[in-house]
Amino acid sequence: MKPEDAGPPNHQARPTRREFLVATSSAALGATVSRSEAQTHATGHSQPPLAGGYSRAELFELGSQRSFSGDRLTQIAMPIGGIGAGCVCLNGYGGLQDFSIWNHPGTTALPEGFAPSKAAFAILHIRGAEPVTKLVEGPFPLLKIYDQGLQGEGYRRGGFEGFPRFSKCIFQGEYPIGEVKFSDSSIPLDVTLHAWNPFIPLDEKNSGIPCAILEYTLQSNAPHAIEYEFSYHLSHLAAGCSKEEVNSRNTVTSAPMATVTSIRQALKALASRMDREQDILFLFLTSHGTPTHELKLQQPGFALRDLPAPELGRMLRRSGIRWKVVVVSACYSGGFIDSLRDDNTLVITAARYDRSSFGCADDAEMTYFGRAFFKEALPQSRTFQEAFTKADELVAEWERKNQPKEPRSLPQLRSAAPIEAQLERWAAQK
Repeated sequence: MKPEDAGPPNHQARPTRREFLVATSSAALGATVSRSEAQTHATGHSQPPLAGGYSRAELFELGSQRSFSGDRLTQIAMPIGGIGAGCVCLNGYGGLQDFSIWNHPGTTALPEGFAPSKAAFAILHIRGAEPVTKLVEGPFPLLKIYDQGLQGEGYRRGGFEGFPRFSKCIFQGEYPIGEVKFSDSSIPLDVTLHAWNPFIPLDEKNSGIPCAILEYTLQSNAPHAIEYEFSYHLSHLAAGCSKEEVNSRNTVTSAPMATVTSIRQALKALASRMDREQDILFLFLTSHGTPTHELKLQQPGFALRDLPAPELGRMLRRSGIRWKVVVVSACYSGGFIDSLRDDNTLVITAARYDRSSFGCADDAEMTYFGRAFFKEALPQSRTFQEAFTKADELVAEWERKNQPKEPRSLPQLRSAAPIEAQLERWAAQK
């Protein structure tokens, strides 16, 4: 549109937001005019402005594409992913954030990387006499760097804020395509990222493909050949394929899902292979626990019944296995003791019936108790009881250090003379 076509600016005549939406709707309806009417407009007759001062030409004309850089990049989060299939957001400096998958929304406004199994990023390495390695993202906003974990304004650490990055980047977005251009004085390549997903009007099938596509273009700005290595690092984003999410339909071939039925059948299968009068069953269960003393088995996307303490007790009794050592690592796991204890069973739990246990973060390989009992204490102990005592002391030390304001978890052990004698006989055979 030429400046003279619009006339002098009239700020008083500009519409409110509501008036603008009404005018836009009217313009969209006006696009369905008959052929003869359209031809009349095409003959060069001037188009009267709509109410509020905008002409139809103004409303339908493509404007200039805006570019964003500097602090303005922090306000950008462009969703990519199929319609109705969840999405991941491309931020202004070329990283990924807000992973709205796994059946829950992501609203951290930071890269997904606070657990080692959830990350996505590209790395560029320039070979030569003066090698350079950079994360293919723009400068990380200083306002998003806090100490550790959740902070006063709710930010999470991304896990890789300190990586060397490109010194400059510019973002342009024309949904469903986002473009980020990276540059750095130490990198003899211009790098451009295009991120997008299929988005086809009136084609909901292909527009709903659950994918996010990232295309990186590298172009040399040097007069000589450049040797480089480019790599992209992506966690397996399907639910159940990380070490924290073994209980999933995606891992049934390598690690069958834990359900009430599968646990019952596993006990039956073990009993059929054991000498049920002499062998000792060692059973370890770990999950989230509830104040009503149930082990959580549910997973996102499908409902699984939780395992109550009395039902686990009935499974063990019906298995016919006489001697048992049962370790339950979960919050409130002490509530399982009464349902499992008898003269032939040693029961160890990570917490008292009314206490939480700790150390079950997404990025933790083991809980406090699991690490203390299995990794630290058991290899250096002669008996389970000795290992429990050492583990209890370690857990207490870690909790005082890391959760000083929280009540102690108070791990529990219940035993009886018959099972201890059987364990002594077993130890003597080794």
